[in-house]
Amino acid sequence: MATNQKITKRLVDQIPAPEKDQSFVWDTDVKGFGLRITATGAKAYVFQYKNQSGRNRRMTLGKHGSITADQAREIARELYIEVRKGKDPLADKSAHRGAPDVCALCDDYITRHARPKKRPRSLEGDLSLIERFIKPEIGAMKVQDVELRDIEKVAALLSDKPTTANRLVALLSKMFNLAKSWKWRDTNPTEGWQKHQEFKRERPLSEEELQRLYRVMEEHPNQTACNIVRLLLLTGARRGEVLNMCWKDLNFEKGVWTKPAHNTKQKRTEHLPLSEGALSLLKHIRDTRDESAPSKFVFPGRVPEEPITTIKTFWGRIRKEADIEDARLHDLRHTTATVMAGAGASLPMIGRQLGHTQYQTTLRYAHLYQDDLRQSANSLSNALNSITKPSNEN
Repeated sequence: MATNQKITKRLVDQIPAPEKDQSFVWDTDVKGFGLRITATGAKAYVFQYKNQSGRNRRMTLGKHGSITADQAREIARELYIEVRKGKDPLADKSAHRGAPDVCALCDDYITRHARPKKRPRSLEGDLSLIERFIKPEIGAMKVQDVELRDIEKVAALLSDKPTTANRLVALLSKMFNLAKSWKWRDTNPTEGWQKHQEFKRERPLSEEELQRLYRVMEEHPNQTACNIVRLLLLTGARRGEVLNMCWKDLNFEKGVWTKPAHNTKQKRTEHLPLSEGALSLLKHIRDTRDESAPSKFVFPGRVPEEPITTIKTFWGRIRKEADIEDARLHDLRHTTATVMAGAGASLPMIGRQLGHTQYQTTLRYAHLYQDDLRQSANSLSNALNSITKPSNEN
């Protein structure tokens, strides 16, 4: 049974339930807007229309009580406009229900991009950000529904750690760019987010601190981890490059370490000349290694076929013993650059040692040459004074 009346709150409150099945009241104001009443007295607002194929479609807008008649009418009015444009709201709703959420995007990002393409440490960082911040905050949202304000909400969790917040949004940006290429959405919601200003932290060890560190390492029972630290200082290499060093990459006769592209940050093969100190250390490691459990890695892990993946715990303890608790493992690279500069190495030489591909990256160490530059400027000043000083006439 169906009637046509303007649907108002008073009408909805007073209309009786049918004796059986259900009855409808169709609104005289908005075409397709109606009220459904069941024999049990349940009342719900509906919208009925025909799609492009001429098929009748009906969707529930909400139960009476959860939304008002006026609210339901406005929803129906918007849906009617969509239908006039040729859209099918019920089909769109069904498609949205089955659309991937951000959790699915995270999982696909890890499986299809990060795991096959990123270094283990970078992968570990991505997984940490996803599990700690992204999934708990927006994981249940549909990928196509995420907006800039949702990105800002997640980033705000790291307001006291601006650098990490930048990494988080950079990760989300990559994920949503992939979502665009996978046709999961048309835009990237991270666009417009204001990146936090970052300041490069440089904390090279002083000569006295280096002496304390070496004294502690001399007596330490874990000489494998100590040798990793020594090699980091002797080469200026990145942690992952040293941990993944293989014997086949070392040419002891020529004194060269060939870093394979898959282990370098720039994804290119590097040939690094080794100092006498580095060669001597590597020869000692080679000559004293456990031949009963041979490994291709210079620093094998508990499983010989795999390398040591981290010395984080060791470094935390040894820097405390050496009274350098604020020093990060990465600061050993800055220490190498500082020691080289003090020994007279040029900026290009330092950049070559550290594996920089752009001169701009090495320029951060230019301040180490201020005294030399001042001395050079003084020499220039003296020379100009000598040239331009008027000669004394008798």
